[in-house]
Amino acid sequence: MSSMDRRAGHNNGFFLLTVLSFVVMALFGFLENIRGTVIPAIKKEFGVDYSSIGLMLFVTGAGYLVAPFIGGVAIDRYGRRHVLALGLIFLMVGIVGLQFVGSYSVLIALLTLLTSGFGLLEVGLNALGGQIFITNAAVMMSFLHLFYGVGASVSPRYAGLLLFHDVSWRNIYLYSLALVGIIFIFLLLARFPGKSSVSEQRFPVKSLLCDRRVWLFVAVLGFCQLAENGIGNWLVTFLQVERGMDERSSSQYLSLFFVAFTLGRVVGGYIAERIGYVDTVLYCTVFSTLLFAGGLAGGGHGLLLFPLMGFFISIKYPTVMTIIMKEFSQGNAMGSAMGFIITGAATVSMAFNWLIGKVNDCCGVQVGFGSLLVYTAMIIFFLAPLSRMLTYRAPEEDLSPETPASAPGHGLGGS
Repeated sequence: MSSMDRRAGHNNGFFLLTVLSFVVMALFGFLENIRGTVIPAIKKEFGVDYSSIGLMLFVTGAGYLVAPFIGGVAIDRYGRRHVLALGLIFLMVGIVGLQFVGSYSVLIALLTLLTSGFGLLEVGLNALGGQIFITNAAVMMSFLHLFYGVGASVSPRYAGLLLFHDVSWRNIYLYSLALVGIIFIFLLLARFPGKSSVSEQRFPVKSLLCDRRVWLFVAVLGFCQLAENGIGNWLVTFLQVERGMDERSSSQYLSLFFVAFTLGRVVGGYIAERIGYVDTVLYCTVFSTLLFAGGLAGGGHGLLLFPLMGFFISIKYPTVMTIIMKEFSQGNAMGSAMGFIITGAATVSMAFNWLIGKVNDCCGVQVGFGSLLVYTAMIIFFLAPLSRMLTYRAPEEDLSPETPASAPGHGLGGS
């Protein structure tokens, strides 16, 4: 085989992996965002209060919390394919189990299995992206997460229509099982690049714990994730309880949110490459906070400000992930740092979703849902010190001569 043929085969293999990663991310977004629409139906069937729903989100978030950390270790040992395959297996088992659940505690256990699958898919897909998205990293990572938005845009509308026509929330999950199985087969047949000896180097947990940048990344990424999940989990409940909407109307607003979310993922990478990664996160946080405040204060057409938030919220998460990829690229710390940060960020999102549920019970859904306004603004609070510690800077963000790209501390423990 000539070198040209080998190069063509190599490029074709990476193209197919890129397509596969996009499809898996779309599945991830689709399945994860069914939950927000079916929460009222689950609450009604099991006769639980909002604190119990918040507890469910907290406990199921634990699966998402642990899975990326374990998945990061498993990627080093077994490879990305095995971690992604295990995530899909968790989804299939969880979906089948939901058909037979009879108690709220078992329901929580099965949803935890699903969220564990989501966690494995996320760390596997982001690690795969770090390996195959060499050029225009922000654009490609934005496109990867764009497909999360594609799936998320469809699922609330899909679930809302089925609920409106009296289809059980269990069957809403069941109908997606064939899609998960087909993707699983394609994953097993796909060709993954081999591991290099360098990529198998791992960094001790102590180095992660002592690096202040890691903890600031945890906070920034965690509140970015909370902004996404908080809207996905609680917007439908807010619109039904506080604005008197039915299942179909309230789910349409969530679908519109994810449509705007998807549009943001289309252009977000180009915006980040143009104006700088840190500035992009800052500006998007400011705009999304203002829109959220307007949506809470307004009624009628003012509620359309909630869907518009999706555009700005969608850009933040992949941009922060790109900063992580760039900041920890030297010394092959990216995989270790990414797994740890995703785990920590999931903890932040999990804890505050539980808190929103408690506030909903104690002070009303208006106050509980409205608390997302404060949590979204917290991104700026942690982003400010983080931006001063970054050793990697895009040209637009090279704010001082004391922090060149080649400065010491590019790897872990160098803050």
